[in-house]
Amino acid sequence: MRRLYLLLASSLVALFVAEMCLRHWFPVGGTIYALHPQLLHATRPNSRRIQPMPDSAGGARSLIVINSTGYRGPELEESGRPRVAVYGDSLVMGENVAQADTFVSRLAGQWEGIAEVVNAGASGYGPGQICLRVEAELESLQPDLIVLVLCATNDLGDLLRNKLFRLEQGQLVRGHPTIHESVRAKFEEALEASSRLALLRALDHAQDDGIEEQAAIPGAASGLIPEYLEQAAWEFREGVQKGGEVVYSLLKDVYDADLAVHPQSAMAQYKRELLAAILTRLTQVCEAGGVPLVCVVVPSPVDLDPDFRIRVDRSLFPNYDPRGLTNACAGAARSAGIEVRDLYDLFAANDPSQIFVGAEDIHWNEQGMALAAKDVARWLTGLEAGAVLSR
Repeated sequence: MRRLYLLLASSLVALFVAEMCLRHWFPVGGTIYALHPQLLHATRPNSRRIQPMPDSAGGARSLIVINSTGYRGPELEESGRPRVAVYGDSLVMGENVAQADTFVSRLAGQWEGIAEVVNAGASGYGPGQICLRVEAELESLQPDLIVLVLCATNDLGDLLRNKLFRLEQGQLVRGHPTIHESVRAKFEEALEASSRLALLRALDHAQDDGIEEQAAIPGAASGLIPEYLEQAAWEFREGVQKGGEVVYSLLKDVYDADLAVHPQSAMAQYKRELLAAILTRLTQVCEAGGVPLVCVVVPSPVDLDPDFRIRVDRSLFPNYDPRGLTNACAGAARSAGIEVRDLYDLFAANDPSQIFVGAEDIHWNEQGMALAAKDVARWLTGLEAGAVLSR
Protein backbone atom coordinates (compact mmCIF):
# COMPACT_ATOMS: atom_id res chain seq x y z
CA MET A 1 0.00 0.00 0.00
CA ARG A 2 2.86 2.36 0.75
CA ARG A 3 4.25 1.73 -2.70
CA LEU A 4 0.82 2.34 -4.19
CA TYR A 5 0.41 5.59 -2.27
CA LEU A 6 3.90 6.65 -3.30
CA LEU A 7 3.12 5.85 -6.92
CA LEU A 8 -0.14 7.81 -6.78
CA ALA A 9 1.54 10.75 -5.08
CA SER A 10 4.37 10.74 -7.59
CA SER A 11 1.87 10.58 -10.47
CA LEU A 12 -0.11 13.49 -9.08
CA VAL A 13 3.04 15.56 -8.65
CA ALA A 14 4.13 14.69 -12.20
CA LEU A 15 0.72 15.63 -13.57
CA PHE A 16 0.75 18.89 -11.63
CA VAL A 17 4.23 19.78 -12.92
CA ALA A 18 3.20 18.86 -16.46
CA GLU A 19 0.06 20.99 -16.15
CA MET A 20 2.02 24.01 -14.91
CA CYS A 21 4.67 23.62 -17.62
CA LEU A 22 2.07 23.35 -20.35
CA ARG A 23 0.17 26.38 -19.05
CA HIS A 24 3.35 28.44 -19.00
CA TRP A 25 5.32 27.26 -22.04
CA PHE A 26 2.88 25.54 -24.38
CA PRO A 27 -0.66 26.84 -23.71
CA VAL A 28 -2.37 25.32 -26.74
CA GLY A 29 -6.07 26.05 -26.84
CA GLY A 30 -5.58 29.27 -24.89
CA THR A 31 -7.14 32.54 -25.93
CA ILE A 32 -5.81 36.06 -25.43
CA TYR A 33 -8.98 37.89 -26.51
CA ALA A 34 -12.41 38.43 -25.02
CA LEU A 35 -15.41 40.50 -26.01
CA HIS A 36 -15.38 44.08 -24.75
CA PRO A 37 -18.35 46.45 -24.25
CA GLN A 38 -16.66 49.48 -25.84
CA LEU A 39 -13.92 48.06 -28.05
CA LEU A 40 -15.87 44.99 -29.29
CA HIS A 41 -12.94 42.76 -28.28
CA ALA A 42 -9.75 43.29 -26.31
CA THR A 43 -6.72 41.44 -24.98
CA ARG A 44 -7.09 39.48 -21.75
CA PRO A 45 -4.55 40.47 -19.07
CA ASN A 46 -2.33 37.62 -17.87
CA SER A 47 -3.32 35.33 -20.73
CA ARG A 48 -1.23 33.07 -22.95
CA ARG A 49 -1.65 31.08 -26.11
CA ILE A 50 0.30 29.28 -28.78
CA GLN A 51 -0.15 30.68 -32.30
CA PRO A 52 0.28 27.91 -34.88
CA MET A 53 1.20 28.86 -38.43
CA PRO A 54 0.23 26.65 -41.39
CA ASP A 55 2.85 24.60 -43.18
CA SER A 56 2.61 26.99 -46.15
CA ALA A 57 3.87 29.75 -43.82
CA GLY A 58 6.69 27.74 -42.29
CA GLY A 59 4.74 25.87 -39.61
CA ALA A 60 6.22 27.86 -36.72
CA ARG A 61 4.50 28.17 -33.36
CA SER A 62 4.79 31.39 -31.38
CA LEU A 63 4.15 31.82 -27.67
CA ILE A 64 1.97 34.89 -27.08
CA VAL A 65 2.14 36.30 -23.55
CA ILE A 66 -0.15 39.16 -22.45
CA ASN A 67 1.04 40.97 -19.33
CA SER A 68 -1.07 42.12 -16.39
CA THR A 69 -1.99 45.41 -18.09
CA GLY A 70 -3.11 43.83 -21.36
CA TYR A 71 -0.07 44.34 -23.59
CA ARG A 72 2.01 41.68 -25.29
CA GLY A 73 5.43 41.36 -23.70
CA PRO A 74 6.99 42.05 -20.31
CA GLU A 75 5.40 44.07 -17.54
CA LEU A 76 5.53 47.85 -17.84
CA GLU A 77 8.63 49.47 -16.42
CA GLU A 78 9.05 52.06 -13.71
CA SER A 79 12.53 52.97 -14.92
CA GLY A 80 11.81 56.52 -16.00
CA ARG A 81 12.95 55.79 -19.55
CA PRO A 82 10.87 57.41 -22.31
CA ARG A 83 7.87 55.20 -23.12
CA VAL A 84 6.83 54.69 -26.74
CA ALA A 85 3.44 53.02 -27.28
CA VAL A 86 2.90 51.32 -30.64
CA TYR A 87 -0.78 50.89 -31.54
CA GLY A 88 -2.20 48.85 -34.38
CA ASP A 89 -3.72 45.54 -35.37
CA SER A 90 -2.17 42.10 -35.89
CA LEU A 91 0.81 43.69 -37.65
CA VAL A 92 1.78 45.22 -34.30
CA MET A 93 0.68 42.32 -32.09
CA GLY A 94 2.80 40.06 -34.30
CA GLU A 95 1.26 36.74 -33.35
CA ASN A 96 3.00 35.05 -36.28
CA VAL A 97 6.46 35.58 -34.76
CA ALA A 98 8.24 35.24 -31.43
CA GLN A 99 8.18 38.19 -29.06
CA ALA A 100 11.80 39.11 -29.84
CA ASP A 101 11.06 39.26 -33.57
CA THR A 102 8.03 41.57 -33.46
CA PHE A 103 8.17 45.02 -35.01
CA VAL A 104 7.84 46.49 -31.52
CA SER A 105 10.79 44.53 -30.09
CA ARG A 106 12.89 45.27 -33.17
CA LEU A 107 12.11 48.95 -32.81
CA ALA A 108 13.21 48.88 -29.18
CA GLY A 109 16.42 47.17 -30.26
CA GLN A 110 17.15 49.93 -32.75
CA TRP A 111 17.15 52.42 -29.89
CA GLU A 112 19.55 50.26 -27.84
CA GLY A 113 17.69 50.50 -24.56
CA ILE A 114 17.04 54.23 -24.72
CA ALA A 115 13.26 53.80 -24.61
CA GLU A 116 10.66 51.35 -23.36
CA VAL A 117 8.51 50.32 -26.33
CA VAL A 118 5.04 48.96 -25.50
CA ASN A 119 3.19 46.58 -27.81
CA ALA A 120 -0.34 48.00 -27.82
CA GLY A 121 -1.45 45.94 -30.79
CA ALA A 122 -4.58 43.80 -30.96
CA SER A 123 -5.43 41.51 -33.84
CA GLY A 124 -8.46 42.61 -35.82
CA TYR A 125 -8.36 46.21 -34.59
CA GLY A 126 -9.32 49.01 -36.91
CA PRO A 127 -8.53 52.72 -36.44
CA GLY A 128 -11.82 53.24 -34.59
CA GLN A 129 -10.92 50.73 -31.90
CA ILE A 130 -7.42 52.17 -31.62
CA CYS A 131 -8.81 55.68 -31.16
CA LEU A 132 -11.14 54.56 -28.36
CA ARG A 133 -8.40 52.50 -26.73
CA VAL A 134 -6.00 55.45 -26.67
CA GLU A 135 -8.73 57.62 -25.15
CA ALA A 136 -9.34 55.03 -22.44
CA GLU A 137 -5.74 54.34 -21.43
CA LEU A 138 -3.72 57.42 -22.28
CA GLU A 139 -3.75 58.69 -18.70
CA SER A 140 -2.82 55.33 -17.17
CA LEU A 141 -0.21 54.34 -19.76
CA GLN A 142 1.42 57.80 -19.88
CA PRO A 143 3.40 57.34 -23.10
CA ASP A 144 5.91 59.93 -24.26
CA LEU A 145 5.24 59.09 -27.91
CA ILE A 146 2.54 57.16 -29.78
CA VAL A 147 3.29 55.34 -33.02
CA LEU A 148 0.13 54.42 -34.94
CA VAL A 149 0.60 51.58 -37.44
CA LEU A 150 -2.03 51.47 -40.18
CA CYS A 151 -2.53 48.30 -42.20
CA ALA A 152 -3.26 49.40 -45.76
CA THR A 153 -4.80 46.01 -46.61
CA ASN A 154 -7.95 46.37 -44.54
CA ASP A 155 -7.95 49.24 -42.03
CA LEU A 156 -10.36 51.38 -44.04
CA GLY A 157 -12.80 48.50 -44.47
CA ASP A 158 -12.57 47.72 -40.74
CA LEU A 159 -14.22 51.08 -40.08
CA LEU A 160 -17.43 49.87 -41.74
CA ARG A 161 -17.26 46.36 -40.29
CA ASN A 162 -16.73 47.58 -36.70
CA LYS A 163 -19.35 50.35 -36.88
CA LEU A 164 -17.91 52.23 -33.92
CA PHE A 165 -18.09 55.54 -35.79
CA ARG A 166 -19.99 56.96 -38.75
CA LEU A 167 -20.31 60.26 -40.56
CA GLU A 168 -23.53 62.26 -40.42
CA GLN A 169 -23.51 65.41 -42.54
CA GLY A 170 -19.75 65.38 -42.41
CA GLN A 171 -19.61 65.08 -38.62
CA LEU A 172 -18.11 62.12 -36.75
CA VAL A 173 -20.72 60.29 -34.65
CA ARG A 174 -20.30 57.33 -32.28
CA GLY A 175 -22.13 54.22 -33.37
CA HIS A 176 -23.86 51.66 -31.15
CA PRO A 177 -22.77 48.34 -32.60
CA THR A 178 -24.03 44.97 -31.44
CA ILE A 179 -22.08 41.78 -32.05
CA HIS A 180 -23.79 39.05 -34.04
CA GLU A 181 -24.71 36.05 -31.89
CA SER A 182 -22.63 33.60 -33.93
CA VAL A 183 -19.52 35.76 -33.44
CA ARG A 184 -20.28 36.16 -29.75
CA ALA A 185 -20.71 32.42 -29.39
CA LYS A 186 -17.32 31.71 -30.98
CA PHE A 187 -15.55 34.04 -28.56
CA GLU A 188 -17.37 32.59 -25.58
CA GLU A 189 -16.61 29.04 -26.69
CA ALA A 190 -12.92 29.90 -27.05
CA LEU A 191 -12.87 31.47 -23.59
CA GLU A 192 -14.58 28.44 -22.05
CA ALA A 193 -12.25 26.03 -23.83
CA SER A 194 -9.19 27.93 -22.60
CA SER A 195 -10.26 27.34 -19.00
CA ARG A 196 -9.90 23.56 -19.38
CA LEU A 197 -6.86 21.77 -18.04
CA ALA A 198 -3.82 22.37 -20.24
CA LEU A 199 -3.25 18.60 -20.37
CA LEU A 200 -6.68 18.09 -21.90
CA ARG A 201 -6.16 20.94 -24.32
CA ALA A 202 -2.85 19.41 -25.36
CA LEU A 203 -4.66 16.18 -26.22
CA ASP A 204 -6.87 18.16 -28.59
CA HIS A 205 -3.85 19.88 -30.12
CA ALA A 206 -4.62 18.47 -33.55
CA GLN A 207 -7.35 21.10 -33.79
CA ASP A 208 -6.51 24.75 -34.50
CA ASP A 209 -6.55 26.81 -31.31
CA GLY A 210 -7.50 30.14 -32.89
CA ILE A 211 -10.84 31.90 -33.04
CA GLU A 212 -12.23 31.40 -36.51
CA GLU A 213 -15.23 33.67 -36.54
CA GLN A 214 -17.41 35.30 -39.11
CA ALA A 215 -21.15 35.40 -39.37
CA ALA A 216 -22.76 34.71 -42.71
CA ILE A 217 -22.37 37.89 -44.75
CA PRO A 218 -23.97 38.16 -48.19
CA GLY A 219 -21.14 38.26 -50.70
CA ALA A 220 -18.51 37.16 -48.15
CA ALA A 221 -15.12 37.24 -49.82
CA SER A 222 -13.06 34.10 -50.38
CA GLY A 223 -10.10 35.67 -52.11
CA LEU A 224 -11.17 36.88 -55.55
CA ILE A 225 -11.22 40.61 -56.19
CA PRO A 226 -14.84 40.62 -57.54
CA GLU A 227 -15.98 38.93 -54.34
CA TYR A 228 -14.12 41.45 -52.21
CA LEU A 229 -15.86 44.20 -54.18
CA GLU A 230 -19.21 42.52 -53.61
CA GLN A 231 -18.58 42.30 -49.87
CA ALA A 232 -17.47 45.95 -49.71
CA ALA A 233 -20.61 47.03 -51.57
CA TRP A 234 -22.80 45.04 -49.19
CA GLU A 235 -21.04 46.51 -46.14
CA PHE A 236 -21.57 50.03 -47.47
CA ARG A 237 -25.28 49.44 -48.18
CA GLU A 238 -25.95 47.65 -44.91
CA GLY A 239 -23.87 49.78 -42.56
CA VAL A 240 -23.90 53.25 -44.12
CA GLN A 241 -26.91 53.60 -46.37
CA LYS A 242 -29.27 51.51 -44.20
CA GLY A 243 -27.70 52.34 -40.84
CA GLY A 244 -27.21 48.72 -39.74
CA GLU A 245 -25.29 48.28 -36.48
CA VAL A 246 -24.71 44.52 -36.29
CA VAL A 247 -21.04 43.49 -36.32
CA TYR A 248 -20.55 40.32 -38.33
CA SER A 249 -16.79 39.91 -38.08
CA LEU A 250 -14.01 40.98 -35.71
CA LEU A 251 -10.91 39.17 -36.91
CA LYS A 252 -11.20 38.43 -40.61
CA ASP A 253 -8.82 40.18 -43.03
CA VAL A 254 -10.51 41.54 -46.17
CA TYR A 255 -8.56 43.36 -48.88
CA ASP A 256 -10.00 46.85 -49.49
CA ALA A 257 -10.46 46.24 -53.19
CA ASP A 258 -12.94 49.09 -53.65
CA LEU A 259 -10.34 51.71 -52.71
CA ALA A 260 -7.72 50.06 -54.89
CA VAL A 261 -9.71 49.57 -58.10
CA HIS A 262 -12.61 52.06 -57.76
CA PRO A 263 -11.01 54.94 -55.83
CA GLN A 264 -13.62 57.47 -57.02
CA SER A 265 -16.62 55.42 -55.86
CA ALA A 266 -18.93 56.74 -53.16
CA MET A 267 -17.95 54.03 -50.70
CA ALA A 268 -14.22 54.61 -51.24
CA GLN A 269 -14.65 58.35 -50.69
CA TYR A 270 -16.73 57.73 -47.57
CA LYS A 271 -14.06 55.47 -46.08
CA ARG A 272 -11.32 58.02 -46.68
CA GLU A 273 -13.38 60.78 -45.07
CA LEU A 274 -14.32 58.58 -42.13
CA LEU A 275 -10.70 57.59 -41.50
CA ALA A 276 -9.62 61.25 -41.66
CA ALA A 277 -12.31 62.20 -39.13
CA ILE A 278 -11.31 59.41 -36.71
CA LEU A 279 -7.63 60.28 -36.97
CA THR A 280 -8.48 63.95 -36.35
CA ARG A 281 -10.24 62.89 -33.15
CA LEU A 282 -7.22 60.78 -32.18
CA THR A 283 -4.91 63.73 -32.85
CA GLN A 284 -7.00 65.93 -30.59
CA VAL A 285 -6.89 63.34 -27.81
CA CYS A 286 -3.10 63.11 -28.03
CA GLU A 287 -2.68 66.88 -28.17
CA ALA A 288 -4.87 67.28 -25.08
CA GLY A 289 -2.65 64.75 -23.30
CA GLY A 290 0.55 66.41 -24.52
CA VAL A 291 1.66 63.25 -26.35
CA PRO A 292 3.21 63.41 -29.86
CA LEU A 293 1.56 61.12 -32.44
CA VAL A 294 3.13 59.73 -35.62
CA CYS A 295 1.87 57.22 -38.18
CA VAL A 296 3.44 54.33 -40.09
CA VAL A 297 1.58 52.86 -43.08
CA VAL A 298 2.30 49.23 -44.00
CA PRO A 299 1.46 48.32 -47.62
CA SER A 300 -0.54 45.27 -48.66
CA PRO A 301 1.14 42.19 -50.17
CA VAL A 302 -1.69 42.17 -52.71
CA ASP A 303 -0.21 45.36 -54.13
CA LEU A 304 3.46 44.42 -53.85
CA ASP A 305 4.23 40.70 -53.62
CA PRO A 306 4.39 39.10 -57.10
CA ASP A 307 3.98 35.63 -55.54
CA PHE A 308 0.91 36.49 -53.48
CA ARG A 309 -2.11 34.37 -54.41
CA ILE A 310 -4.50 37.31 -54.44
CA ARG A 311 -3.67 39.65 -57.31
CA VAL A 312 -5.49 42.40 -59.20
CA ASP A 313 -5.93 41.84 -62.94
CA ARG A 314 -5.22 45.19 -64.54
CA SER A 315 -7.04 44.16 -67.73
CA LEU A 316 -10.24 43.85 -65.69
CA PHE A 317 -9.59 46.84 -63.45
CA PRO A 318 -7.78 49.55 -65.45
CA ASN A 319 -8.20 52.10 -62.62
CA TYR A 320 -6.24 49.92 -60.20
CA ASP A 321 -3.46 51.79 -58.40
CA PRO A 322 -1.05 49.64 -56.34
CA ARG A 323 -0.40 52.69 -54.17
CA GLY A 324 -4.07 53.44 -53.73
CA LEU A 325 -4.46 51.92 -50.29
CA THR A 326 -1.28 53.35 -48.78
CA ASN A 327 -2.09 56.73 -50.33
CA ALA A 328 -5.57 56.63 -48.78
CA CYS A 329 -4.21 55.82 -45.31
CA ALA A 330 -1.33 58.30 -45.52
CA GLY A 331 -3.56 61.03 -46.95
CA ALA A 332 -6.10 60.67 -44.15
CA ALA A 333 -3.36 60.83 -41.51
CA ARG A 334 -1.74 63.89 -43.06
CA SER A 335 -5.09 65.64 -43.27
CA ALA A 336 -5.33 65.12 -39.50
CA GLY A 337 -1.95 66.79 -39.05
CA ILE A 338 0.00 63.57 -38.36
CA GLU A 339 3.56 62.96 -39.57
CA VAL A 340 3.52 59.84 -41.79
CA ARG A 341 6.05 57.24 -42.87
CA ASP A 342 4.64 55.28 -45.84
CA LEU A 343 6.63 52.04 -46.24
CA TYR A 344 5.49 51.31 -49.81
CA ASP A 345 8.71 52.43 -51.54
CA LEU A 346 10.92 50.77 -48.93
CA PHE A 347 9.15 47.42 -49.33
CA ALA A 348 8.98 47.70 -53.12
CA ALA A 349 12.77 48.14 -53.26
CA ASN A 350 13.56 45.17 -50.99
CA ASP A 351 12.10 42.05 -52.64
CA PRO A 352 8.47 42.08 -51.44
CA SER A 353 8.22 38.29 -51.81
CA GLN A 354 10.59 37.99 -48.81
CA ILE A 355 8.84 40.57 -46.61
CA PHE A 356 5.39 39.02 -46.15
CA VAL A 357 4.25 35.66 -44.79
CA GLY A 358 2.88 34.89 -48.24
CA ALA A 359 0.31 32.53 -49.78
CA GLU A 360 -2.91 34.28 -48.65
CA ASP A 361 -1.54 35.60 -45.35
CA ILE A 362 -1.31 39.41 -45.48
CA HIS A 363 1.05 39.82 -42.52
CA TRP A 364 4.67 40.90 -42.66
CA ASN A 365 7.25 38.34 -41.52
CA GLU A 366 10.39 38.69 -39.39
CA GLN A 367 12.32 40.16 -42.30
CA GLY A 368 9.63 42.73 -43.02
CA MET A 369 9.40 43.72 -39.36
CA ALA A 370 13.16 44.10 -39.05
CA LEU A 371 13.37 46.17 -42.22
CA ALA A 372 10.53 48.44 -41.09
CA ALA A 373 11.90 48.85 -37.56
CA LYS A 374 15.27 50.01 -38.82
CA ASP A 375 13.67 52.48 -41.21
CA VAL A 376 11.11 53.82 -38.72
CA ALA A 377 13.72 54.26 -35.97
CA ARG A 378 15.89 56.32 -38.31
CA TRP A 379 12.86 58.32 -39.49
CA LEU A 380 11.72 59.08 -35.96
CA THR A 381 15.08 60.35 -34.81
CA GLY A 382 14.84 63.03 -37.49
CA LEU A 383 11.41 64.26 -36.36
CA GLU A 384 10.56 66.76 -33.69
CA ALA A 385 8.42 64.03 -32.09
CA GLY A 386 11.54 61.89 -31.81
CA ALA A 387 13.09 64.35 -29.39
CA VAL A 388 11.54 62.37 -26.52
CA LEU A 389 14.10 59.64 -27.26
CA SER A 390 17.00 61.90 -26.33
CA ARG A 391 15.82 62.69 -22.83
